[in-house]
Amino acid sequence: MRKWLGGNWTAKLICFFVAVFLWVFIMNEQNPLVESSYELPVEVTHLNTSLVALDAPQSVHVKLRMQRNTMLQLRESDMKAVLDMTDANIGKNENMMLQLILPPGAEVMEQKPLNFTVNVDEMASKTIQVTAKVTGDPTDDHGGAVTAITPNVVTITGPSSLVSQVKTAQTVIHTTGRKADFDIVAAVALYDAQGNKVDGVTLAPENVLVKMKLTPLRVEKTLPLAVQTSGAPASGWRVDAIEIKPREVTLAGEKSQLDALSAWQLPAISVSGEAGEVIRQVEIPVPSNGTATPETAMVRVILKEE
Repeated sequence: MRKWLGGNWTAKLICFFVAVFLWVFIMNEQNPLVESSYELPVEVTHLNTSLVALDAPQSVHVKLRMQRNTMLQLRESDMKAVLDMTDANIGKNENMMLQLILPPGAEVMEQKPLNFTVNVDEMASKTIQVTAKVTGDPTDDHGGAVTAITPNVVTITGPSSLVSQVKTAQTVIHTTGRKADFDIVAAVALYDAQGNKVDGVTLAPENVLVKMKLTPLRVEKTLPLAVQTSGAPASGWRVDAIEIKPREVTLAGEKSQLDALSAWQLPAISVSGEAGEVIRQVEIPVPSNGTATPETAMVRVILKEE
């Protein structure tokens, strides 16, 4: 009887192990272990609010091995990398390692980087005045001028090493094709003393309102003076020559007005009934909203007997 029972249990054990083997075999066939690579986002935790990690990794590359069914059911929230900065100090923190949060049964086959260095800096803040740089050529020979910037200051916040580099806050205003005064909302950029753009800090506000006024461009131009005579000289006399001193005048005025001129006309000199010569000091006309240098000229009209 005992022999029979022993033989019976032996057979049962053999059947059991065969069943387990078959189950494992079938499971491995239907739900095998597979490998795949992922970029896991890095979450920085437990960093003092007065500090900032300058170059903490944004992501880490990992190759994982897990069962296929597990992989098919993965969600983004099931995996992440945590950088614990509890013991971080200002300056260089070397050989920092990540804690990987993975689904059950996942095995890490590869991780890049495995460890790294993180520089930690103090947070700083300062305010700086905003300036505007005007570029481009508006139409009709006009120039653009900034009349107001609102607000005229921005607040910069970030690592103290970067905040200290910021020397100017500037917005660029383009006037090409503009015909009249205009207001525009423009983005503000930050620059260091050498004119290089500074990134890695935040500013508030990021945009400002700039009021622009377009005015005619003013230029200076030197032109020869010209004059005509009016009336008829005395009987038997005619105009022989005209002398003007000085011969030239320097005008200042709107570019659109002066560009078309090749000479500047003086008031006509009357020679009615005159004989010999006529000498007059005349005021030099000024262009609209402009000036003339000098302000007067001496005109000598030489008459000759016919």
